[in-house]
Amino acid sequence: MWVQKEKLTLAQASRFAGMNRIAFQHLLASRQISVHYGVEDFEQDIKNLRAMGRL
Repeated sequence: MWVQKEKLTLAQASRFAGMNRIAFQHLLASRQISVHYGVEDFEQDIKNLRAMGRL
């Protein structure tokens, strides 16, 4: 609910749930809960992937 109402970011909510972000996204999708994935989230994902050497 907090993700849907944009009270928490996806990253914050996944940490709160004790799950990695991808697993958390799969959980939300399995429950048909939409997430708000904006430019800031995308840029952070790119930064993280580069830091991990995956981009």
